[in-house]
Amino acid sequence: AKNALKQIAVSTTQEGSGLCAQVVSVLVEAATACGWTHLFLYTKPDWEDLFRFMGFATKDILMTENREN
Repeated sequence: AKNALKQIAVSTTQEGSGLCAQVVSVLVEAATACGWTHLFLYTKPDWEDLFRFMGFATKDILMTENREN
């Protein structure tokens, strides 16, 4: 989907530096400039608080796959 942000990552050496927030901010601005105002972001539960801080709301969703790894 064109309005989905996914596979966003920074090096573990950059965690806590604000780099992820900067990247997401630029992507949100670019999407907004294209007229996409309803965005989805897929992330691991461990990062929920970070993205909630950036304005993304958690929705009840279940993701399944056919293998563990």
